Amino acid sequence: MGEPPPQPPSPAPAKVYYDGCPGCAMDKKKETHKGVPYKELLFVGITSFASGTCVIYDWQSVKYWMAIATRFLLGALNGFLAPVKAYSIEVCQPEQQALGISIVNTAWGMGVIIGPTIGGYLAQPAKQYPNLFHENSVFGRNALDSFNTKLE
Repeated sequence: MGEPPPQPPSPAPAKVYYDGCPGCAMDKKKETHKGVPYKELLFVGITSFASGTCVIYDWQSVKYWMAIATRFLLGALNGFLAPVKAYSIEVCQPEQQALGISIVNTAWGMGVIIGPTIGGYLAQPAKQYPNLFHENSVFGRNALDSFNTKLE
């Protein structure tokens, strides 16, 4: 009998957003736009795809070390995936975060497949497209020819 009546729960404090704070701006944007952030996910997809297609430059390698350096670049850009995944989670609502992560992984996988495909298609451009590329230009050199000359 001597107990006071229970207090109603206090209202949640109002959210405060600071000017110039990128995290505050993103939280405010997520509160006002409840849908899928297509523009941000397009940016994520293009960035992941572009970093995965760096293997396209393998066809220009005239030395073995150049091919190894290109593969090294692909491995170095693989470390780029973690911040991109974090960004894709940050711009999505909690129920859409799986979509953001899957876009990153799909775009990277497509880049790793399509990059060498384009590189193989463009290999030896002076022989395949003699009207566009001159035999004595950079594109006229063949990596295997220069490698075979060193072996002889």
